[in-house]
Amino acid sequence: MNLFNHHFIDLEGNRLYLDRHRNLPFLVVNIATESLFTPQLARLQSLYALNQPAGLRILAMPCTDFDEEPRDEAEIAEFLRANYPVNFFVTQRYSVTGRDMHSLFREMVQEKSAAILPRGTFHKYLFDRRGELVEDWQPNILPDDPGLINSIQKHLTAKSL
Repeated sequence: MNLFNHHFIDLEGNRLYLDRHRNLPFLVVNIATESLFTPQLARLQSLYALNQPAGLRILAMPCTDFDEEPRDEAEIAEFLRANYPVNFFVTQRYSVTGRDMHSLFREMVQEKSAAILPRGTFHKYLFDRRGELVEDWQPNILPDDPGLINSIQKHLTAKSL
């Protein structure tokens, strides 16, 4: 499985070319605007602002699962601008579970097991510089959790490919 082999579309309908960011670690988070965990967006932005210069990329995927994302792409973009101005990548809405799940999650299930799938929004997945999944965290683990930060730091300082 490799993150860089999957396609994503941003909120404006443009293709995100993640392969342009090869050799950089990615934190992928399934998000929603009506989640108990939505305030984590501010902490994700802080995490990104602190670690983006060293190479961290964040890919936030609004998900249609869990009944926490009632907005369409334009409404999500407006919600973020008004409430949580972020400058990391945000995709269009995708399913992360079930029959219509995004190909990334389908491949994670095939390589790992169904246990890797999120059971709610704001599940976090860390991919290393090669695009390989190395760790994941449940939604209750905050973006400023020391363990999460240490793992990100480890992959930021790892040797390039």
